Amino acid sequence: EVFENVQVRLRKDNAGARIRTDITPEFPLRGLLVCTQCKRHLTAAWSKGSSKKYPYYYCQNKACGLYSKMFRKEDTEIDFKALLERNTLKPEVDKIVSVVFDRVWEQEVSNMHSQERSAEQKVKTLRNEIRELSDLVIKAKSETLQRAYEAQIEERAKELECLEQTLGGERDLKIPYRTALGKATGMLKSPISIWDTVDTVEKHRLFFFLFEKKLEYAKEGGYRTADL
Repeated sequence: EVFENVQVRLRKDNAGARIRTDITPEFPLRGLLVCTQCKRHLTAAWSKGSSKKYPYYYCQNKACGLYSKMFRKEDTEIDFKALLERNTLKPEVDKIVSVVFDRVWEQEVSNMHSQERSAEQKVKTLRNEIRELSDLVIKAKSETLQRAYEAQIEERAKELECLEQTLGGERDLKIPYRTALGKATGMLKSPISIWDTVDTVEKHRLFFFLFEKKLEYAKEGGYRTADL
């Protein structure tokens, strides 16, 4: 049941998670937070003070009662990390993680082998077609027909070269297995440790995996109850 729920969740994330193109390391939560009053996105920018600039998140909806109310970047992001630290994998669920991961991995490996077999069959088909087209070139009585066959040979030869490169040698899947398992369990056991080590795009992907929807943030009270 857990495995099936994970599959449903992954399919939903792949279809619906949209990573903003204007995200920056300076404001990793931009595009992930919404105003508690108007429910529109909080944006982020640097505000000029008397002697230097200060970073803030804020609501930019002019019709909102919280319009231009500034939330200090440091407070907003510290509160978010505290939220991550409070929501970690329960010890009793730990064993299920490996079981689910093993099943997903086996399915992916099976899919990969199936794709390889399909590619191998395609290689055989292309080689046969190239051989047949080469015979036609030799038998062709006009230059126009020869050039047409040669163009088809070239097209198939390029496709064949690409396929043969993907089929190069046996792959040892033990190392990527351990790497992927470590990343998956590490993310669930301590999302905050992953958050602190990945780039901004990966931060957003982690966010969409952990939360059902974007988070509401208020200056008083911090983050509203998150749908994990």
